[in-house]
Amino acid sequence: MSPVHIVINDLSEIAVPFDPESYLRAVVDALEIEAGSFEYSFVDKPTILDVNQTYLGHDYVTDIITFPLDSDPIQGDVYICLDEVQDNATDLGHSFEFELKIVMIHGVLHLLGYTDYTDEDRAEMDRMQLELFNRLVGCG
Repeated sequence: MSPVHIVINDLSEIAVPFDPESYLRAVVDALEIEAGSFEYSFVDKPTILDVNQTYLGHDYVTDIITFPLDSDPIQGDVYICLDEVQDNATDLGHSFEFELKIVMIHGVLHLLGYTDYTDEDRAEMDRMQLELFNRLVGCG
């Protein structure tokens, strides 16, 4: 076990089909993160919309919002809208489990400082997410 503090707040009515804390710990270990604190909250559409409006000034629902709080050690809060993840999985032809694991990895990458503002950055994050997902098949 890595000495990283992980909190999962499941505030959504959608069931997560794997142990999210174990999966997040596997991601952290695979990325060799040695210290930090991650708080992931699984929320519904009204909650993610409120967070997006209140803190980012955006008036739309999204699948993930990441708030890096510190970089040494890494600390951050991540909000994931399970309804939106489920909708995206359906639209993309993925399983809910696959899509959620990819989004969870996405949050960690943001906390590490990766961005997806440009097409090039997004392509790099997508590549890293898929590579890490494939390394962790069977975890969680």
